[in-house]
Amino acid sequence: MRDFPDVMALLYADNITLVGPVSASLHAAQALESALQEINLKLNPVDSALYVPKYHPADAPPQAYTDYAEECAREGGVAVPWVGKHQGVTILGFPVRPPAWVAEFLAKTKAKIDYELACMSALDDGLVHFHMTRLCTNHVLRYHLRGLPSGSTP
Repeated sequence: MRDFPDVMALLYADNITLVGPVSASLHAAQALESALQEINLKLNPVDSALYVPKYHPADAPPQAYTDYAEECAREGGVAVPWVGKHQGVTILGFPVRPPAWVAEFLAKTKAKIDYELACMSALDDGLVHFHMTRLCTNHVLRYHLRGLPSGSTP
């Protein structure tokens, strides 16, 4: 990332977020992808996203993204999806903008937790139930709520 001083890389486990100007971030992502290939790893475009607050309300992606996506297609690759109008993005697993999308994201997360809790009701071993709740389900919602402003939650 030294070659891209305008791009900040936020890293946590297998989550990588690049923050910076569109063209510089796209070039940094390509360099990162090349570096990962050297150690037999690869970026997962499906779990990736390009979020540009300035272009978020736009109906079409910026030209820099369009050029990047066309280059990926020519080379037989898959472009990182562009996050556009009415869509949101997660940064290191944390939902970010717009507010309606964040609310929908958290509602889906809650629905998954509700489903897991319903499945766990079939467990007849109290110790297993306790550990599943304590170590798995209990942390998911708190994980997603960890950085929301106080006005975002009831």
